[in-house]
Amino acid sequence: MDRRVEREENKRLIILPTKNSPFYLPREAARYLRICTKSLERHRIAKTGPAFRRHGGVVCYHEDDLEAWSLSRTEKI
Repeated sequence: MDRRVEREENKRLIILPTKNSPFYLPREAARYLRICTKSLERHRIAKTGPAFRRHGGVVCYHEDDLEAWSLSRTEKI
């Protein structure tokens, strides 16, 4: 499933994937969790936050890890 985009100036065909990446950058992950970026960074440093990975030296969070961490913080009444 690719989306095809044609550039007008040189008629070069560019194929872009239509599936969104399941990996989030810290800013996107913080927005997903509805917390500030600094809070997410503090959790990462203290090792109390969601699991993260480094892709080429860049911190990334997988959507499933964000969801699992969020569910683990559910409070019961």
